[in-house]
Amino acid sequence: KSISTNTFKYTKRAYIINGVESRNDHVQNYYKQMGVYDYFGPVEFVNTYKPDDLMVHWIHEVFAPYCSYNTLTGLLNFITCMEKGLASGDDHFTIIQDDVVFPSNWQGLFDQIKPGFFECPCIGVNYHISPNLNGIKRVDTGNIGGCECIIVSKEFAKFFLANIDFRQGTDIVMSGILKHHKKPLEIIPICQQTSVLNTRIS
Repeated sequence: KSISTNTFKYTKRAYIINGVESRNDHVQNYYKQMGVYDYFGPVEFVNTYKPDDLMVHWIHEVFAPYCSYNTLTGLLNFITCMEKGLASGDDHFTIIQDDVVFPSNWQGLFDQIKPGFFECPCIGVNYHISPNLNGIKRVDTGNIGGCECIIVSKEFAKFFLANIDFRQGTDIVMSGILKHHKKPLEIIPICQQTSVLNTRIS
């Protein structure tokens, strides 16, 4: 059983984007087993938007006919998480997609992260990189594709909401923000999203 160290001092709040309701029980049991609820404290599941919502279809038709409904649903739910995070007053908060899996010692690795403007403690599409389970490492990959687990500052969230672009997926929008601020496109390889391995559902 995973034991929380509760030393993640800079953010105790996490939002989990609940993409597929049919896996709710599995997700909640897994995150309980991995100590996610104990580690972060306040944890909120977010599923404000679903692929069949009128808002998703409208954005698809008007802005991004080349983006899937799932991609746009994810973007809208990220927006909801950013709004909630800013309303909380926290300096930083974490957003996790509900199909993320963690190594057994993930808490100790997260403890080593000193948050800045934006942190991406996940592997995403960088399949050639494996987690360093003995300590964290920052890798400038030039591609943060996936963004399945991110730690964002309130400054990043404000800029994200003020400059949202519905013409692309979330990771591309975030990459653009980082480039604008002259920040590296780097990851801290710790966790991984399972659906990124299946392009039909990611």
